[in-house]
Order: sequence, then structure tokens, then C-alpha cells
Amino acid sequence: MDTELLISKTLAGETSAFDQLVERYRPWISNKINTTVRNRYDVEDLVQETFCKAFEELPTLRTPAFFGPWLGRIAANITASWWRRRQRWHHLVEEGKATDKRRVEQPDEIYERHQLGQYVITALAQISPVQRQALQQFYYEGQSYKQIADEAEITVDSIHFRLMKGRKEVRRHLKQAVVGRGDWRDYAGN
Repeated sequence: MDTELLISKTLAGETSAFDQLVERYRPWISNKINTTVRNRYDVEDLVQETFCKAFEELPTLRTPAFFGPWLGRIAANITASWWRRRQRWHHLVEEGKATDKRRVEQPDEIYERHQLGQYVITALAQISPVQRQALQQFYYEGQSYKQIADEAEITVDSIHFRLMKGRKEVRRHLKQAVVGRGDWRDYAGN
């Protein structure tokens, strides 16, 4: 199926069409990111982030025929941002300004972490069972994308998409739950 048709089907709400786009472009994006990052796990995260961003921004793509270059630009921007964050962190570590993770949590921090846990549990209850199961298998059971895909008898790219959609939905529900309590980005890590 041609890319432009898959894009229009995705925009019409047919998420399996985006699965096909992911399957088609994933190897290219993975290789593109791998040329500069070289760490398999970071590459997987950045590829996932690229497709999440592409899915979110797809309605803004003016010329569907240019999906490939547009996707490549998203990958390049995400990779550049990752490098900047990494360099800042290394700079802070070198200057001794990075926070020490071993410090003792204060009671208000413990309470906030507990509240976040409650918000996450509530948000997970509100997403589709398929997305919830994928998130649980990946984050709580530590299963790999391949293990989850094999168990569900679907492609690894479909698992990537389920996790992407699940995380997006959880973020949306977290934002709704926390909006009245100050800056939700404190909770969402953004």
C-alpha cells in the first residue's frame, strides 16, 4: 500500500495503517539514528520517540508525499536534542552540580511520589486493555518487545505502537488528573 494512502487512513483513525508505516520506515530510521548514537538501547528509545512524535504531528504534514524526509527530520531533531541533554548532563557531572541520587527523600517528596503512583494507577485503568497489557509486560514484567510480540502473535512494530499509544494515553490522563495541582510537567517528567 502506498505511503500517502497509509497516511490518510491513519488520519482517518485507522491505527493499523500507522503500524504499516512504522514497519516500512523503522529500519531506515533505526540506521539513521544508529550512525550517531551507537548504543542499541538508546537507538531503540530514540526510534520509538521519533514515531511517537510523527504520530502526534502527522496532522501537520502538509505534503504526504514527503513523509520520508519529514520523518527523517524528526529523527534528526530528536537525536540532536538527545545529544544536547547528554552533553549538559556530562557537563553537570564534571562540575559536580548533578544531584546525588543517594540523598534521603523528604516526607513531602515521598508523599508526592505516592500521589504520582496513585495517578498512574488511575490513568492505567482508563486506557485500553491491549495498551495496558503491553505497558505492564514491558515496564513491570521487564519483557522485551520481541517477547511481548511473540506472546501476542503480532509484529514487534505493533508492540512499539501499542506502547507509544499507551504512554501517550497515560500522559493525557495524568495531565487531566494533575492539572489543578500545579504544573503537571513536574509529574510527567517533561
